[in-house]
Amino acid sequence: MLGIILFAAALAATSESSAAPAPKDAALDPKAPVNWEAFGLAPAQERLGPTGGEQLFALAGSLSSVEDTDLLILQATFGYFLDDALEVGGQITTFWFDADGDDSTLHLINPYVNYNLRQTPRLWYYAGLHAGLAFIDVAGTDETGFAIGPHAGARYWVSPRSAFFAEPRLTTAFYSGDSSTEVAIIFGFTVMI
Repeated sequence: MLGIILFAAALAATSESSAAPAPKDAALDPKAPVNWEAFGLAPAQERLGPTGGEQLFALAGSLSSVEDTDLLILQATFGYFLDDALEVGGQITTFWFDADGDDSTLHLINPYVNYNLRQTPRLWYYAGLHAGLAFIDVAGTDETGFAIGPHAGARYWVSPRSAFFAEPRLTTAFYSGDSSTEVAIIFGFTVMI
């Protein structure tokens, strides 16, 4: 029995000494790929953007001028991913109109829901619905109403935690027996928080 143990120990020592030398430390090699796992992330080619339980923040806007009407849109969004595809959150959107010198504003405070489709790791498409309160000021008259509309868009992730996006959206606001519909394309930047 003792002979078998000594033979196994000698065999193990021989195989260790004949093994190839250990490669140099990859952390010190400037050409080594980034170790995303060291930052708590999966490799960039495998995972970009949020998954279930993660949050994002976005700022967006657009500026346009059609005939004699100027339009400025600004939007702030906070979202939460329930799973890898379903996103819920809230938005604050302001529309400023200047039509022939008459200034009007429309403020929206609304929740939203999106379904995300990951076309590639970097390119995501999404579509959803937004609905909530509308506060409109036209020619000095303030009114409160309800707004609803669909939206869709595409996000392009430039890093594991940030993306640019473009979003066409249609919003119809109802107030005092009247309504107004706004069609816009907003452009913005998203970060995971």
